[in-house]
Amino acid sequence: MNDKFTVFLKNLLVGSFVMIASIGTSYLVSLYTSNTFGFMSILIAILVAGTLTHLFNNFSFRNYKEEHDHLANDLELKEILYDLLYKTSSYEEDEELYESIIDAAIKAVPLSDKGSILDVRNPSVVKYVAVRGFEKHVLDQMKLSLADTYLFKETYGAMDKTVVIKNSVNYNKLHSNDDKVDDLIAAGTAGIRSTICTPIRVMGEVMGMINLDSSKKNAFDEKDIHTIEIFALEVGKMIQFFEVMKENLYLSQYDSMTKIYNRGFFYELHHELYHRMPPQPYIFIATDLNNLKEVNDTFGHSTGDQLIVHYATTVRKYLDVNCIFGRYGGDEFNILMPGKTIEEAEEILQGISDDFAQKPLNNQGETIKVSFSYGMVRYPEDEKNYEALIILADQRMYEHKKRSKLEG
Repeated sequence: MNDKFTVFLKNLLVGSFVMIASIGTSYLVSLYTSNTFGFMSILIAILVAGTLTHLFNNFSFRNYKEEHDHLANDLELKEILYDLLYKTSSYEEDEELYESIIDAAIKAVPLSDKGSILDVRNPSVVKYVAVRGFEKHVLDQMKLSLADTYLFKETYGAMDKTVVIKNSVNYNKLHSNDDKVDDLIAAGTAGIRSTICTPIRVMGEVMGMINLDSSKKNAFDEKDIHTIEIFALEVGKMIQFFEVMKENLYLSQYDSMTKIYNRGFFYELHHELYHRMPPQPYIFIATDLNNLKEVNDTFGHSTGDQLIVHYATTVRKYLDVNCIFGRYGGDEFNILMPGKTIEEAEEILQGISDDFAQKPLNNQGETIKVSFSYGMVRYPEDEKNYEALIILADQRMYEHKKRSKLEG
């Protein structure tokens, strides 16, 4: 209400000034002419002033309305972006993030009713990471390259601005081969009449693009270009934030060398399994490489690192999705096998041992034997106390290591 009153007051003052100036001018003229002519001049001045005031008021009202609409659109866009940022912090998978982005983009540009997000970091084969209103499996089978996209074609490869395709159907017929046109139609593009495309930048580099489509011809104007460019700018920041967050989460859970769970996260998962209600039987296995020190002394620590990675990679192949595998530190690794029997666990470990026997580590022509010791404990049959269970597994592992040295 304050803004409207300010505009009204300004219009009133300006209009009054125009009228007074006109009347004053006419009065001066009347001093040198007849009274009749003078009064006619005053009358004309009043009419002119009224007309000018009316035109000015209309012009000001239109400006006010445009500014008001622009402000309302900006506020709505801010709400959409704020909601998207709030959701970003809760996502774990890329797919969740990109699907939320395309939904928000369609909401931000009202005349759009379909859309897609493409990852273009591999220019040979761009990847559809989210679609709305299309058959994604058909788009994926097309194997489009970056050069096939609207944005690349219309910017001659620069990818530096937003582009609008006013008649998408005709554009595809003119710029794509018949097979691609058929595939696009099969994917759901037949009803599209116009498209707006904008790049997504992360750290200054174009990593993707947003395509929004409408069933209306000439659906997108300068206001939509302004909206989608602001949207894409903020989305680029969100993607960067999400990727940094994901990397930090990964580093907090995984061992950087072997790419399996690190000690802290393994024991966090172990605690969850141990405290599950009702209690769930599981097997805890402590393992240790038998010859890492000898390999380090003979071939160097880089070869010792290769041995550790080789061990972790091989073991992981034999574990199903329910098993939990982590590096305790150095050459010590732990395994959790929920719901497995002793016989099943022994069979898995035997398979791992046989694999190492058949595929030793090769280091520049030198064959390095790989073997390990282990200690196995059943919960709750062997031990119910958490700390005692871990200690018992370590004791059994060292007993196994002693037997291995005596035997061989």
